[in-house]
Amino acid sequence: MTATESKAAITPPALLVGLGASAGGLDALSVFLDALATLEDARRWAFFIVQHQSPEAGKDVFTSLLSKHTSLAVVLAEDGMHIAAGVVHVAPPDKRMALFDGRIQLEPREVGGGMAIDHFLLSLAQEANGRVAAVILSGSNTDGVKGCRAVSETGGLVLAQTPASAAFDTMPRSIIDANLADDILPPAELPVRIAAFAKKLDMAPGSVTVREAVLPSSDRDKVLMLIKSKSKQDFSLYKDNTVNRRIMRRMHVHHIETLKEYVAFLRGNAEESRALFKDMLISVTNFFRDAEAFETLKELLRERLPTLGREQFRAWTPGCATGEEAYSVAIIVRELLDELGLGLQVVIYATDLDDAAISKARAGVFPESIAADLGEARTQRFFVSQEGRLKAKSEIRDMLVFAVQNVIQDPPFSSLDLICCRNLLMYLKAQAQEKVLAQFQYSLRPRGLFMLGSSESVSSLAEPFQELHKKHRIFERKSHGAQAAHAIAGDVNGHWDAARAEALVNMPMATSTQGHGTNTRQIAERLLLAASCPPSLLVSKTGEVLYIHGRTGRYLELREGLLTTNVLDMARQGLRFDLATAINAASVKNQPQVRHAVKVIGHEQEEFVDILVSPVQVPEWGETCCVITFTAIPAPRSISTAEMDTVHEDIFRLRITDLEGSLQQLREDMQSVVEEYEAANEELKSANEELQSTNEELKSTNEELETAKEELQSINEEQSTLNAELQGKNEELAHIGDDMANLLTSTRIATLFLDRELRIKRFTPAMRRIMALRPGDLDRPVQEIALHLEYKDLESDVHNVLTDLNTLTRELKGTQGDWYQLRINPYRTLGDVIVGVVATFNDITQLKHSEMEAEAARALAESIIQTVREPLLVLDAQLVVQSANKAFYIAFKTTPADVVGVALPQLGQGQWNVPALLSLAHEALSKGTEVRDQPLPHVFPSIGPLTLRISVRPILVAGRPSLLLLAVSGENMQS
Repeated sequence: MTATESKAAITPPALLVGLGASAGGLDALSVFLDALATLEDARRWAFFIVQHQSPEAGKDVFTSLLSKHTSLAVVLAEDGMHIAAGVVHVAPPDKRMALFDGRIQLEPREVGGGMAIDHFLLSLAQEANGRVAAVILSGSNTDGVKGCRAVSETGGLVLAQTPASAAFDTMPRSIIDANLADDILPPAELPVRIAAFAKKLDMAPGSVTVREAVLPSSDRDKVLMLIKSKSKQDFSLYKDNTVNRRIMRRMHVHHIETLKEYVAFLRGNAEESRALFKDMLISVTNFFRDAEAFETLKELLRERLPTLGREQFRAWTPGCATGEEAYSVAIIVRELLDELGLGLQVVIYATDLDDAAISKARAGVFPESIAADLGEARTQRFFVSQEGRLKAKSEIRDMLVFAVQNVIQDPPFSSLDLICCRNLLMYLKAQAQEKVLAQFQYSLRPRGLFMLGSSESVSSLAEPFQELHKKHRIFERKSHGAQAAHAIAGDVNGHWDAARAEALVNMPMATSTQGHGTNTRQIAERLLLAASCPPSLLVSKTGEVLYIHGRTGRYLELREGLLTTNVLDMARQGLRFDLATAINAASVKNQPQVRHAVKVIGHEQEEFVDILVSPVQVPEWGETCCVITFTAIPAPRSISTAEMDTVHEDIFRLRITDLEGSLQQLREDMQSVVEEYEAANEELKSANEELQSTNEELKSTNEELETAKEELQSINEEQSTLNAELQGKNEELAHIGDDMANLLTSTRIATLFLDRELRIKRFTPAMRRIMALRPGDLDRPVQEIALHLEYKDLESDVHNVLTDLNTLTRELKGTQGDWYQLRINPYRTLGDVIVGVVATFNDITQLKHSEMEAEAARALAESIIQTVREPLLVLDAQLVVQSANKAFYIAFKTTPADVVGVALPQLGQGQWNVPALLSLAHEALSKGTEVRDQPLPHVFPSIGPLTLRISVRPILVAGRPSLLLLAVSGENMQS
């Protein structure tokens, strides 16, 4: 099959089957092709094999080995070749193969880098539109993961060889670990599984595909409830089309026709619930997916990082899957820090629903195929190679904190400089998108960057965001709004408490307290005097007492036990709760907080005090502190029951107003406590993530100790792949060698193979009769070996053949009287290169002896003919004169030049064109009969009239007349 074949002669395939293999793949492919023999439908499919081979490997060797295991056509793929059913297309070892518009495209392997199997399967997924099966067999790397993910996304079938049956299980295991394998089977059972998949495909034009399927909402909701009961995750906020495609894919895998049947199947199968949950997550990600968008983000960060005004840069990548996008952000930030000479601390939170994906992201180990997305420079700088995989270096890994999180339900991170959430919102319904966007609005600092996927937008929450780059969907947060606070703590249906929403607006990130110098007294007194306050305190945001002004003993006291300077620990009974809430509210809202008529219980009496907590900036310390002022007030007057009727209504209203104020204050205090608790909880989560990260680093250190062993194992696997190919080639060459040896031996022709320097490369056993050869004479110059022939020109004749490239033939006589025919031919390789000569010595002794005997007999017959006195002619079957005796020349006055080789009718210028004579000659030849003394009168112009007597005798050869002896006599012949 060639690229020039007519399209009309090619059958369109019903299914495209791509097979990828590496180390140990030859055996698995052979078993797979053997199993195809039982499937008649296999002739309707097109097969494509991509096998990791050395670029220098022979192009036809692998193809010839595979062709022995199948009756299908096995062809080496050519650029531009049409794909056809019933054909196994094998990628050349030095090319990367892809499909486009029904044709094969080849390019040099080094162009673009990347993995050959991934490269092919990505094009196969786009070409087949769901009518595709990807099969991953034995191999020692992770090539194929990205391609299989693409096949799975289009609704195709992904199969992996069972690791136990694979010579090297890294490739199939990587597919299994990525949750991409629809089935895991030995090579012999894979064709049957493909056949079952093919039968489920509706081949009618315009049929409804998995993408377009619509499922009954009631049954679909049952499926979602079952997932929620198992995984505690609610997918009801995912778009219906997304959910339908995922469910239909699982139905397709298990050959289930209706959704009701699948619901029943799901109820009794916990493993299927986990598999469907994994499918719902749609973990499609790459490093620098849309590289141009990341370059734009990098340039925007280049402008912002130098003016950050803080020592920490915080980012968040929700829906990070296995972490490629989070690592991409870490890489560009690390590059910018180095380019700009900045020493910022970087924390990038990366979250996802899938705990298995988060575990892989934490490990930071990826297939070598990511080098195609990263580029050579970034790969070498930020990753190290380990056992055929790439591991992230600590300079980017230490920036990342991975955690399992539901972006819709769980609290968000806060005080972020960047959120990178690409291709997550596109799967969610509108109300879920709105809630998530509101959370992002809350999480971002003012002027924080927000990056979406190319097909996503901020929709109804556009007002808080300013668009910086339309094409790459990059925004800047302008300000927090009530809607953001509403969405953070409320559920997706909008249930919320207004007081809490107000408290959440504009919450800044906490900063660590700086050390305080020796001028604390002067600074504190200046601030306190400026406030003209009675007994007062200067405290930090955490409540640590920095300075005391005035007599505060009525409100504070030292506690028993270890000395503490925290104002909350020193507060007298009745003050602690109000102080705590007021300090927290003042720090969070950056506004003064007042607590009226707080009852303080002292040693001897109770008294009431108004508390004012005012936030103040201390530029010298670089932080915000609080000034607490205590103002004693008279105890509120109680109204007895007897006085109730005489009290003016205005007093009642005033009292009610006071009580309502107290209640409102209490609510705000409770809200502040709740917010403080949530912030503390978030910090605990962050601390836990950091501890997990530390634990992962310890594990990583242990893994690095095994690197040398793993590298040796990888080398061994590669050598095993090469050895398997070489073994197959050696077996093929051994068979060819056996055939050649038997052929040369059976012909019994003495044959000698010489190189261009006339060294002996090979000879047949029959050569020992001609030359004194032994097995140890290989590579010896032929001139050093004695020839049993009368022949001294072998060397010069070989040089002439090598120069002229023509065949030379000679007849040689042996020293024992035997004869040989020597033929010297140039030795040509399949590449038409002359590397020596082949000399054959055919034994022609019997033929030579026969020729000599025939020559002697001919000489004898010639002598007899010449001694006969009568004129004689020897004619062949066409009556052409072969010879004549001397008597004929004399009698008819002619010469041999006028006779020999002339047909009888033309002899003597037609003198012998006598019908009666010719009739006698033809009759003698046809019947093989002899004619004697037949009279024949005739007039010869040169000698006159004669009465001849003609005798004709046929000479038989192999029982048939081949020559004719014609004798002429007459009465007046003598005269």
